[in-house]
Amino acid sequence: MKTLKTISFGLLLTVGLATVVFNSCKSDEPEKETPLPIDPKIPETPSISLDTASLALTIGENYTLTATILPANSINETVTWTSSDGTKATVTNNGKVTAIAEGNTTITATAGDKTVTCTVKVRNGIKINGVVWAKYNVDNPNTFAVTPESAGKFYQWNRITAWSTEGNTMENFPYFNEGGGEWKKNNDPSPAGWRIPTRRELEKLSDSVKVIFEQTTQNSVTGCLITDKINNNSIFLPYAGYRTNIGKLYGSRATGCYWSSTADYNNTAYRLGIGSYSIIVDDWNQFHSYGYSVRCVAE
Repeated sequence: MKTLKTISFGLLLTVGLATVVFNSCKSDEPEKETPLPIDPKIPETPSISLDTASLALTIGENYTLTATILPANSINETVTWTSSDGTKATVTNNGKVTAIAEGNTTITATAGDKTVTCTVKVRNGIKINGVVWAKYNVDNPNTFAVTPESAGKFYQWNRITAWSTEGNTMENFPYFNEGGGEWKKNNDPSPAGWRIPTRRELEKLSDSVKVIFEQTTQNSVTGCLITDKINNNSIFLPYAGYRTNIGKLYGSRATGCYWSSTADYNNTAYRLGIGSYSIIVDDWNQFHSYGYSVRCVAE
């Protein structure tokens, strides 16, 4: 009698010429779980920063701030913008700041629970060839003249005493030259936020490549109009003449002399000289004791 052999690994089934093996054993390895999708967003905003912490703009100018959020894949990617005083400068939802009126304001950018600020100072000036100039001459110390055509007052170099632009002679006009290599800040008659221009800044007004100079009459006052060729901004400089070192008025209504803060040797300093057909920055015999006009620039 034949003994049946037990097949321990499965069941052998023969169908015609085909043989099929069914394995009845289960694998000992655990089934692998399908991983859940990973959220690429990090649920917080570690930091937010701006490309600048302060701005100085003239009325009508604008600047678009750039906010940077780290990490770049933070959930709080939306930035909201606000201005502490919209009467001085406004800001759009993409960070564009526009200067409205003279004064100060703070622009705040917010992402999630993080904020960053930019201080904005708006001045009532005019940008010519990259320099922001005041619209008016300096009158008494720390004040502007009331109109662009007003001559304001004369000043000796590095002195804060104001002298009238009217009258042929001045009594008690100091004859001696004021020494020193710089126009000291406490002797600067410019209003707050403004200062005496440097020699290089005055040369920006005489650069015929970038500006146009023309003699003109404005509200019955003769002077020169200087216009930026790129932005078409203009400033008017009235002809007030100047006072010599003995206080005598010279060139009234026919020429203009404007101080720089840059000294030279031999008690002279650089000034802007303007007349009928010329505009020049020089220091030739421009003694500190002469009385010239002052047109200041933004700090």
